[in-house]
Amino acid sequence: MLNEAIAEIVISLGFGDKIIGRDATTTLAALEAIPKVSSGHDISAESVLELKPTLVIGDTRSGPPEAIQQLRGAGVPIVLAPEVWKLSDIAPRIALIAKALGADTFGTNLLDATQSDIDKALKTLDSSTAKP
Repeated sequence: MLNEAIAEIVISLGFGDKIIGRDATTTLAALEAIPKVSSGHDISAESVLELKPTLVIGDTRSGPPEAIQQLRGAGVPIVLAPEVWKLSDIAPRIALIAKALGADTFGTNLLDATQSDIDKALKTLDSSTAKP
């Protein structure tokens, strides 16, 4: 995993035990013992390859491009999910990651639960008299 938000999605889909590497910004307690393979979003292709991954999931900020190319050149499948800047960006990210993991049904369930949580939060915000 090359991003904490992506790691959270992978864990929510039930694949947390498959995570074998993480970026330096991923600080989830559940992944504390997992080796770091980057400094921030700058990944070390060598560190990743040492772990013998079957799939690398990052986002469009993951790099440098040379490291991504090195991983691809070594035959490692890489999925770079879109960044999330607004609520409508969340669903495509979850769907892409679920598909990459072969977990479409789990992805649909997570999408439904996430959308329900978003809808509840927006309803609460709309009914609030104090506005941020």
